[in-house]
Amino acid sequence: MKCEPLIPIKIVSIIFDFMCALATYKIVNKITNNKNTAMAFSVLILWLPTVIMNGALWGQCDSIYGAFVLFAIYYLMENKNIKAFIMLGLAFAFKLQAVFILPLFVLLLFRNKGVKWYYFFIPIGVVLLAGLPAVIAGQSITSVLGIYGGQVETYNALTANFPNIYSIIIKLPFAEEYNGLITIIGILVTMLVYFAIWLVVIIKKVNFDEKKILLVGLWSIIIATFLLPRMHDRYMYIADILSVIWLVVNSKNKLFPLMINLTSTITYLGFLFFGEGDYSAWAVIYTATVVEFTVYVFRVLLDKKKLAEVAKE
Repeated sequence: MKCEPLIPIKIVSIIFDFMCALATYKIVNKITNNKNTAMAFSVLILWLPTVIMNGALWGQCDSIYGAFVLFAIYYLMENKNIKAFIMLGLAFAFKLQAVFILPLFVLLLFRNKGVKWYYFFIPIGVVLLAGLPAVIAGQSITSVLGIYGGQVETYNALTANFPNIYSIIIKLPFAEEYNGLITIIGILVTMLVYFAIWLVVIIKKVNFDEKKILLVGLWSIIIATFLLPRMHDRYMYIADILSVIWLVVNSKNKLFPLMINLTSTITYLGFLFFGEGDYSAWAVIYTATVVEFTVYVFRVLLDKKKLAEVAKE
């Protein structure tokens, strides 16, 4: 029996769409202790435009690593940290973009006694085990372990169809000539921003409950995709879902998840139906969204009273 080659691939992605929904249910239920609300949100994320287009339409597999990242966040909330690191390892085994959530794990290393430094070897072990079938099938160990390094060198464009800060920078006359330098500066700036949040967490002795785990995890992904060069249109997949989940904490600010999902949806539609386009105008609007959210995150973490009231905003 013959079938379209993409159909089996899409079926796998759709299965993991439902795994993302299950993880969403668990996260929302953990935060709200309300099964009806959790069920509503788990159904809602299945109807997000990017969730539908990513797997069912495009045949991409972001739902696979996305599901594991979402489960990792859930297990962090449950303080089941070994399981969280295993889920992180499984996410890494499928996509390098799982690294966007890693700053959250690093922060918890300093503020959660249940997170041990040697737990960071767990994802490495999981990735090595996941690579064994390829080695058994005849691939060299170096090619299996070096696959992500090769991917990093595949694309040289500052941005690949995503309206982050580089959609504005590429309009500058010197952008192409100094591509390498801009890339290095972008990585350094990203590290500095993460270092700033680390200082706040350490100095203010922030205690991470499930709401702050969700908040910082979401922010970490948004900052990575906004400040790092060579980002693609699909890299906000997890943030699309987490921004909607954030509504259970901050239900008054419905504009924020709308802007996050609208940004991703515009890039998906552009690439799938119109080809790569000019996103510099939308990048200006999106920049304002990221800056506003970043200020909000820092205010929450800096103000102890704010931390207690975050769920009431």
